[in-house]
Amino acid sequence: MASYHRSSDRTVVLDIGSQYTKCGFAGEAAPRYILPTCKVSNPRGETAAVSLDRFADLSNDELYDAIVDFVYALYYRYLMVNPKDRRIVVVESLLCPESFRATLAKVLFLRHGVSSVLFCPAHLMALFTLGVQTALVVDTGYTETFVLPVYEGVPLLSAWQAQPLAAKAIHSNIEKMLLQTCLVTTEKAEKEKLSALLDKLREDALEDIKARLCFVTSMERARLYQSAVTEDGAVDASKLPPAPPDVDYPLDGNKILHVSGRIRETATEVLFDQVEEEQALPNLILDAILKVCLLLVLLLL
Repeated sequence: MASYHRSSDRTVVLDIGSQYTKCGFAGEAAPRYILPTCKVSNPRGETAAVSLDRFADLSNDELYDAIVDFVYALYYRYLMVNPKDRRIVVVESLLCPESFRATLAKVLFLRHGVSSVLFCPAHLMALFTLGVQTALVVDTGYTETFVLPVYEGVPLLSAWQAQPLAAKAIHSNIEKMLLQTCLVTTEKAEKEKLSALLDKLREDALEDIKARLCFVTSMERARLYQSAVTEDGAVDASKLPPAPPDVDYPLDGNKILHVSGRIRETATEVLFDQVEEEQALPNLILDAILKVCLLLVLLLL
């Protein structure tokens, strides 16, 4: 509690992501709050729809109004500080749209009267926690994975790689497998297929299932799963490794969803499997390293 009372002169740090927003004060070890970006409400109880992956659907006026309510909620409902008394650091992706950045700055300066705003690339901020100036940063967010080499504090933009493979893809994979194979025990103690009861699962339920039940398997077991897939796409069950334990998950209060161990273990494999022309996560990392090598060769010539 002592650090809380000594934070009267600390800079506000704000990291607005596609799905979640982190906010807090400089000098603290962790954010004060991590909350869904789309679900922060203003004092009137209205939801501020300022998710970065949906900003293009809003007009300039709608985006401005949404950010006004969103920032108001962050300052007065969560951080509980006067924005005029605090400087602010906005941690942003290098792919953040210019219109969103300009609208956010307009709201902070004109509506809330902040004294100064510093926009910092999130990939550089990640290096501060390690105390290094050179690294390969892999940022797996909600909508995409972004790989960026940083050399002596300078992002090498000509070597960056990105693919829409991130948490959203994992959620889609979990939902697909659950609807195809899983059973649900209803309030009448009867077992039915999940697809017979629901067409789709809520996003918060998928997030909870991913965080609580799923995990990234080892490379050895992943190779066994890959070797079990035949040329025609079928699965040879005899080549599969022993499955992890199944887990029961409460669904909608009065139902029990039976999540198989196979789903728990293979849900995240969508990040590592190359599908058609889309690159997998290992390919993104290798391509970024190769582009850095080419840059070094060109500089030495």
